[in-house]
Amino acid sequence: MRDVTKPVVFDITYGGQIDTGRGVKAGFKFTGKVNRLEYGLKWSNKLASGELAVADEVEVVVKVELNKAK
Repeated sequence: MRDVTKPVVFDITYGGQIDTGRGVKAGFKFTGKVNRLEYGLKWSNKLASGELAVADEVEVVVKVELNKAK
């Protein structure tokens, strides 16, 4: 992000696999957090309630389905 490269550690959950009749698929979920300030993303704004519109710590959730090679 913003010309900054850093390693990020993700927790990985294996969701299992299924034969769809057209091939076998496996599912995974990756979760992690990054502090956006460490990547030079300093924009901040408050909502009418006084809360920040964007938190400094951002949760990243990625869901992946992989097809088994034939």
